[in-house]
Amino acid sequence: MERVQLWRKVGALSVDAQTSTVLVMARLFGMRGGALLGIGNHLISGQGDYLSAQNMLARTALRGLQLLAEEQV
Repeated sequence: MERVQLWRKVGALSVDAQTSTVLVMARLFGMRGGALLGIGNHLISGQGDYLSAQNMLARTALRGLQLLAEEQV
C-alpha cells in the first residue's frame, strides 16, 4: 500500500508492472526491449477511445519493428 501512496504523491495515474518486467529482462539479457501501451476505456463508465486507437497503436508498433530491423534506432 505504501507504493500506491508514493505513486499517487508524484502524480501517477497508473502503473504498469508488466512493462517494467520486459525492460529489466531485456537489459539483463543484453537485448533491447520496449512497449507500446494503449489506455483502456474506463471499467465502469466505458468512456474512452481505446477501441478506436488500436489501429494507430498497431501501425506504430509495426513501424518501430521496421526501424529496429533496419538498425535505425
